[in-house]
Amino acid sequence: MSVLAHKWVSSGKLSGKTEFSKARVCVILHGIMGSGRNWMTPAKRIVETNPNWKCLLIDHRCHGGSPPSDTHDSSTTRIRTPREQIDSCAADVEATIAAATGEGTSITPSDPSVALLPCGGAPIIMGHSFGGKVALAYAHRRIKEDYSVPTKTWMLDSMPGRRRRSQAGAGDGPGSVGWVLSALERAASEG
Repeated sequence: MSVLAHKWVSSGKLSGKTEFSKARVCVILHGIMGSGRNWMTPAKRIVETNPNWKCLLIDHRCHGGSPPSDTHDSSTTRIRTPREQIDSCAADVEATIAAATGEGTSITPSDPSVALLPCGGAPIIMGHSFGGKVALAYAHRRIKEDYSVPTKTWMLDSMPGRRRRSQAGAGDGPGSVGWVLSALERAASEG
């Protein structure tokens, strides 16, 4: 579990430390090829629309300003499964939220009675693609630990669970990356 690189985005309408501490926390998680900076503009729009919110943009391991990942289980030589890696990312997110909102933060801590869930944690979490899977894993961790779960969990361009080969984009069937690339090559050679 690591505290990851992160950045707060808030509206100019939060004047002073007291208002910032009471602003509702919305965590935004980027996709596998991105970083928190990719979500700066949408975060600004969110806080403009909801001036009593603040957004926490988190960089997953090996992204943006966060440290490298350890994809190997240190107790064995095996590589962690994708599920274990997503669970590790969710643990990182939980640690980062605690560090960014708690008493030890270098900026104003969040007021737990207003900005956070009753047992700490983010009331609103959204994730794009891979970040959506991490957001669900974060909510699932909170359920397993008998903590309050986010009141809003938004997944953008992400599907919960494993994909079946019969779903669009899988394998070499219609809609898959290979199929689309082949169609583009055929179109280019005909045109």
